[in-house]
Amino acid sequence: MLPLVALVHVAFFRYTSPATGRSLSVCVCAKCGSSSVYHALHYAILARKKRPGPPSIHAFLAWRARGVSESSEPGEVHVHVTRDPIDRYLSAFHNKLRCCPGTRVRCCPERVIATSCGHGLIRGLLRLARNGSDVPCLHLDDFARALHAVHRAGRAHELDEHFLPQPLACPLHAPSAGVGVERGGAPRLAAAARSGGARGHTLVLRGNVSTLTPALAELDGFAFRGGAPAVRTVRRTRRGAAGGGFALTPRALRMLCELSRAEYRALDMSAPAACA
Repeated sequence: MLPLVALVHVAFFRYTSPATGRSLSVCVCAKCGSSSVYHALHYAILARKKRPGPPSIHAFLAWRARGVSESSEPGEVHVHVTRDPIDRYLSAFHNKLRCCPGTRVRCCPERVIATSCGHGLIRGLLRLARNGSDVPCLHLDDFARALHAVHRAGRAHELDEHFLPQPLACPLHAPSAGVGVERGGAPRLAAAARSGGARGHTLVLRGNVSTLTPALAELDGFAFRGGAPAVRTVRRTRRGAAGGGFALTPRALRMLCELSRAEYRALDMSAPAACA
């Protein structure tokens, strides 16, 4: 397996306040709470909700908002949203690829747009895994086996954004003379956001969307028309069979643990105890 280092410059959301000149950047990978984060940013900057329909909320350049751009350089405050790797892979499977139990019929949640849940994603994943099957959906063991094969072949960097390892989707900015990195629980991140960082330096706030929500609400100095970003809705796919989740077989868990090991290390996260 190849090391999880971005092979190209990754461009992400950046907002430079027209009123104050302060810059905020946000990197959030697919299935890390990106929809909720972008909706919060849209309202903060434009003081109105996005209208239903295309383009996607993720197409932030289409907001046509002053100060919004795409950049590979972090702002004075850089928000890096992460997620437990195995939870994220399970969420992507559940939303994009899964068969209804006991069938070969695709079973996507009603809220998911049909074009983002289906055959093209499956064909792409299986092609990278060197599997020529033409199936309409996958069961969890099939998904874990295919993803594991892609990682073993050193082709993880070619995966669709929903399955791309997080360090390849968002660069990991390390602490340095000009970069301060804060991670941890919600109180610590919120306190760091209140401090705002020093001029000429970058303050990186790294955490999952739940721990970062209070920090986003503390951002100051950007003259947001709609108030500081308020993340209101975060959907979470549960690992267990209860509550609309699904059960992990020992085989699927073993493969997901193995392919995620480097990702947990890179993100400075603890892998689940079941992976030990």
